[in-house]
Amino acid sequence: MPGNNPTNLVQDDTYLYWSVGSDLLRVAKAGGTPEVHSQPAEINGLSLDETNLYFTSADNQILKASKEGVVLDSLAMSTNPKPILAGAGNVLWGAADAQGSILQVPKGGGIPDSLLTKPTGEVLTLAQDADHIYWGTFSNDGNNGTINVMLPDATSPRVIVRRQATPTAMLSDASHLYWSNTVGEIHAAPIAGGDVQRIVQGPTSCASNVVGPRVSIAMDATNIYWANGCDDAILTMPRL
Repeated sequence: MPGNNPTNLVQDDTYLYWSVGSDLLRVAKAGGTPEVHSQPAEINGLSLDETNLYFTSADNQILKASKEGVVLDSLAMSTNPKPILAGAGNVLWGAADAQGSILQVPKGGGIPDSLLTKPTGEVLTLAQDADHIYWGTFSNDGNNGTINVMLPDATSPRVIVRRQATPTAMLSDASHLYWSNTVGEIHAAPIAGGDVQRIVQGPTSCASNVVGPRVSIAMDATNIYWANGCDDAILTMPRL
């Protein structure tokens, strides 16, 4: 059992990592008992590179940690940081400040730089490939979230999918962009353009929670993994 309402799922060659409140957890992909590493504040977003984990916290910090869950450095402070993405040399995150922003800071720490302000709504998800940065936004009407794209230098931002339930996680590969939402679904769309495909249909509500399930996703060369807050489980299926 991965814990009550697991979210922020990421993976490397050996482990799955996720958070439950202020706890950072990991388990071997082969299975076993999850390791639990408690943090001082609730974890809002989680990412990783070959060496470290990076997470945003409810006490407004951008943090770097070892993969064993030991915090190594506070890279920056930011107003209500949420999703985070470890790029090649920088860490990117979405902040729900007065305007809504996508910001970045070097992995060694420093002064944050704003990539994009007022990005069509509150940024809840981030993904990146060699050619683009993608993000998903929240809208107050519950069914007007957007999936967006821009070039790595933050030019040419545009909406690529509209009228979405609130997106909760996102990732990309060489061919598709994937995202999950608060009604328990996972969608995929070809990066080159094409129809949106629903690849996982989840529950629209939780028995013990009137708010829809928050689903997070991760992917390796073989499988898609997702954490569904209704199931309190980590699930898997073959990727497209």
